[in-house]
Amino acid sequence: MTSKREAQLLGELAPLVDEVAAEFDVHVLDVELKGAHPRRVVRVVVDTVDMDPAALLDIDVVAAVSRKLGAVLDDRDPIPGTYTLEVTSPGADRRLTTFRDFARNRGRQVRIIQIVDAEASDGAGPDEAESGAAGLVGELTAVTSDAITLRVDSSDITVALDTVDHGKVVLPW
Repeated sequence: MTSKREAQLLGELAPLVDEVAAEFDVHVLDVELKGAHPRRVVRVVVDTVDMDPAALLDIDVVAAVSRKLGAVLDDRDPIPGTYTLEVTSPGADRRLTTFRDFARNRGRQVRIIQIVDAEASDGAGPDEAESGAAGLVGELTAVTSDAITLRVDSSDITVALDTVDHGKVVLPW
């Protein structure tokens, strides 16, 4: 849970991060504050603005964003004390929760965990569903603002996005 002070810091960081991201034409997926002084970590996850699954984020761009953002944060000093800045691209195991997340992963095998009705499942929530047999695995073939389509055993299954807790890319190894 985010404390009031952390929420305030994130509110101060967001426009600075967005300003730098716009300069390098990258999309900010997430800004997190982890830990406490003196081990605080500011973690910024960026991706290409292009939602084509084949579009890749250049590692040199991530490094340039990191250098520039570090300089901006040093200059404006919104975070009291010391911290470590991490600028990264989304990992392969990142949860897919938004339209953009799913759109960027079209053509990949994904596991979809749907929202489980607590009454119908004896209290099992999404975490229990993920560890059990619940979930749908298939190739993500289409994404709209309100639904995703998976190809499962040569059949297309469309799932309303508002019934999806999250998805994960199924890694080939």
